[in-house]
Amino acid sequence: MNTENITLENGLNTLFIDSPNSNVTTAQIWFKAGSSLEKKDNLGIAHFLEHMFFKGTKKYPDMMIAKTVESYGGEINAFTSFDYTCYYINGPANEVLKTVDVLMDMVSNPLFQDQDIEPEKGVVFEEYRRSIDSPSQVNFFKLQKSCFPKGYAEPILGNEKTIKAFTREQLVEFRNSYYNLENSLLVVAGDLKKKSKIINTINQYQMPSGLKSTFPKFKLKTKPTVAVHENNVNQSTLTIAIQAPDYRDDMAPTEDLAINCLSFGDISPLYKNLVASTSLASSTSGSTMFFSHGGCHFLRPVSYTHLRAHETRH
Repeated sequence: MNTENITLENGLNTLFIDSPNSNVTTAQIWFKAGSSLEKKDNLGIAHFLEHMFFKGTKKYPDMMIAKTVESYGGEINAFTSFDYTCYYINGPANEVLKTVDVLMDMVSNPLFQDQDIEPEKGVVFEEYRRSIDSPSQVNFFKLQKSCFPKGYAEPILGNEKTIKAFTREQLVEFRNSYYNLENSLLVVAGDLKKKSKIINTINQYQMPSGLKSTFPKFKLKTKPTVAVHENNVNQSTLTIAIQAPDYRDDMAPTEDLAINCLSFGDISPLYKNLVASTSLASSTSGSTMFFSHGGCHFLRPVSYTHLRAHETRH
């Protein structure tokens, strides 16, 4: 496997990962554009914008973006986080040029038509409603409000008020501010025998230039808090949030490994003491979330109970 990171003629930072004889290809484009960059009046705009990029371009109008990819057995999707958004297409190796063309046109030439925006508000709002019916999601929302700093304290989906009020002007403004050459990375991986043709396809498209995104520092609030909700659930979850270092810090991988060793699997100390030995919990887990500046470790013992509560603690 060979890798090459180059800036193409159109200014796009591109990472090629050549895996000879691979029968699949993936094309991904990452943007430093996430919910931590939002303001009070556009909470959830990064995620809503992600949905709107699938609604069509002049070259691939209406539902032709998804239909084109699915016609050759490909998969297209995207995801939004606090500090980034990623769009990707996975497909057969022999369709790599079409895969790259669809992805690049999709992110370079979106139409953002009003006729698509209004119905999509309903789709995203239903996604939001499902999230507030999920105990694990509500648990995380409580944790955000109680412990996370400004920029990270709001759900990525936004809220009912902002979702229903999004305008085309807001979408265009957020896109123009953060979807630019300084904030983007294109990744193409697979058997890259057609690399020169792939490069020619990419160079047909132009991303705007702009400023680099500036993300807030992530540092847990120092005041201890306890938040409890009264949702009717059959299990209780105790979530402990611990400040993690910056992902570039030498201690970052060490602490990440330590959290996993402490909490994951039947031989972990948390499992042995809280599940196997005492049955205080039915399961344990741990994870680490790194942000652009700083991070957070999570420990989660879960127990089945008749209590009508879900707790988050810092």
